[in-house]
Amino acid sequence: VGEAGVGLTMLGGPESFGAGGYFGSSLTQALPVSLDIRRKKETPLSAMIFLIDKSGSMSELDGGAEKMAMAREAAIGSVELMSPLDEVGVIAFDEAFKWIVELQKVEDPKKIAARISTLRAGGGTSLYGGLDAALTRLSKDSASVKHALILTDGMVEPANFKSLTR
Repeated sequence: VGEAGVGLTMLGGPESFGAGGYFGSSLTQALPVSLDIRRKKETPLSAMIFLIDKSGSMSELDGGAEKMAMAREAAIGSVELMSPLDEVGVIAFDEAFKWIVELQKVEDPKKIAARISTLRAGGGTSLYGGLDAALTRLSKDSASVKHALILTDGMVEPANFKSLTR
């Protein structure tokens, strides 16, 4: 478009542009607008903790892709869309849980993405301890909107999740 002097038209609705996954693509360089999803002033700040299952079953393929790779990609993609004023944390769990990224402002999304990228599958699947730690940490946070997002294939050890989430 820039070299040949011809035009480019892009039409879309609520599932296009930045929300449609074009943010960061080569298309963003050709458009005269930013595809970065900007926060409205009245939108409250959020805190999100990802709980990522890194058990052995996450090494299996689903639809041709490794489950662990899909979980990493989902978490990284979400972090890239967050505001620098939002907070993010990452807990990995197998038979135990570990904070991969302590809850912090999203000031350096590439550093957070690099930490998430280190996760590899292997081990058991005990979600309860990690979820308890995430909910306890979120309860002490001042963000208006708080989320604990669990990325798992659903094969977790049974526990009393109902009382924990109450």
